[in-house]
Amino acid sequence: MTNQNKKALAFLNENSGTFQMLDVDHVKHLLKRRFKATGHQIKIRSAPGKDLIKQMQSAVEEEDFDILIAGGGDGTISAAAGFAWRHDKILGVLPGGTMNLYARTLEIPLDVEAAIATLAHARPMACDIATANGNPFVHQFSIGLHPRMVRMRNNISYRARFTKMLASARAYWEAISSIPVYEMTIRIDGEVFDRHVSALSVSNNLVWQHNASLRRKAGWRRARCLYGRQTDARCSSDTGCRSRARPVREQ
Repeated sequence: MTNQNKKALAFLNENSGTFQMLDVDHVKHLLKRRFKATGHQIKIRSAPGKDLIKQMQSAVEEEDFDILIAGGGDGTISAAAGFAWRHDKILGVLPGGTMNLYARTLEIPLDVEAAIATLAHARPMACDIATANGNPFVHQFSIGLHPRMVRMRNNISYRARFTKMLASARAYWEAISSIPVYEMTIRIDGEVFDRHVSALSVSNNLVWQHNASLRRKAGWRRARCLYGRQTDARCSSDTGCRSRARPVREQ
């Protein structure tokens, strides 16, 4: 981050896959040490998932700060991204889940200590966010087979990434044993399609990075995120972002 003396507020999901296996107090200590060393003020809160989301919402509505750091899985990160976008905060992603898909997209190290060091030195850049029925998402929005599989997987006990993959495989076979079919009306570029489908997914991925026209047609918005690589970027609503990237080095 090029500007010093930013105010950061960090939220750690105590129920996320990674933080269940770590000393959360040690993570808080690392956050305080790294961010203060780079000239930022930081406050840290931790709670189970649902309570943490409520605390985030209250904070963005009532408190004065610049950076919202979310530590948890993709569900926690998606909620934080929505709050950050709506209230003009910079989003910092601290990977604490089992898959950490959005952290990978932003090239944040998956090791928590390395991720904290990266975030403390990172600079904000534009990132894409979209909404479905008014609910923001940054990675993927799905209807049908996939969310059904996720609901089944969540009923299976797992604690680590590997066991989550096994639970996903089991849930997949259970989900496709009786495949649902939905009637959908899809509108794209003014054209309307009626379809019978089992699954529909909208994904935020690199296809959108250099095609601003597609982003505008699909209703994508711009938010601000801390990237894992420092980048000299020029962005506009017409051309998107063109950048020269270099790895972040600790100072």
